[in-house]
Amino acid sequence: MKRYKVFSIFEYLFLFVFFILSVTMLYLNREDLNFKTHQAFENKQFELAQKYLNESIKKEPTYLFHYLNLALSYDFLKQINKAEEIYEVASSKSFLKNPNIFYVYFNRAEFYSRLGAELDQALKFYQKALELNYKSEVIKKNIEWLFKKSNNQKDSSNKNEEEKKQDDLNQKQELSKKNQEGKKQEGEEKIEENEVMEQGKKDAQKNQKSPSENLSKDQNSYKSQEGKSLEEKAILEEIQKQENKVRSEFYKQKESFGSKTDKSW
Repeated sequence: MKRYKVFSIFEYLFLFVFFILSVTMLYLNREDLNFKTHQAFENKQFELAQKYLNESIKKEPTYLFHYLNLALSYDFLKQINKAEEIYEVASSKSFLKNPNIFYVYFNRAEFYSRLGAELDQALKFYQKALELNYKSEVIKKNIEWLFKKSNNQKDSSNKNEEEKKQDDLNQKQELSKKNQEGKKQEGEEKIEENEVMEQGKKDAQKNQKSPSENLSKDQNSYKSQEGKSLEEKAILEEIQKQENKVRSEFYKQKESFGSKTDKSW
């Protein structure tokens, strides 16, 4: 006959106490990591918070809020791709039946909403969150705000395109106007240049004299110079004659005076 070991009441008590202590230690350790993570977030030490969260995930891989906090830490560090990867893990099939999946959708919608360029993704996850909590007024207001923002972006985009087209048209008109003004100015300069050239030709023709006129002028000049030389010569000859006449009279008077003195003696 097989005998079964019968535990005494003390042994049962010891197992119970051991179980309680183990659970308590796990709880305390978890709370300690949660506290350290919370302190790291408050001090904006996001890399340190990631270290504690990774330790928490190793110990509790099914606890959804560890993933949400980890994604949030990457979001604060502007590591968008890393944050999106963590949100993908939290949205995977293994967590779809988790009662806290609503917070995954809501946080992910907020994440895309902050990015600004992912409004469609934000609307998608807000709608998923609304399906789980259709009474949430916050989600409804956020969805309404996103719709308005999306429409404003479309209007702004259309307006920018129209303004761009108008700017292009204005630039083309301005360029055409400048070309016309340039052509007009070029024509005026050409006309002015032609007028200057014509005036120069007229002045040259006016100042230019025929060879016969130049020859006649040269002859007259030569004759004038020759006449001057002959006139000067005639004057000099006349002066010479007068001088000779004066001298002859002087000598005659002198001789006459000498003869008179000789007779008196």
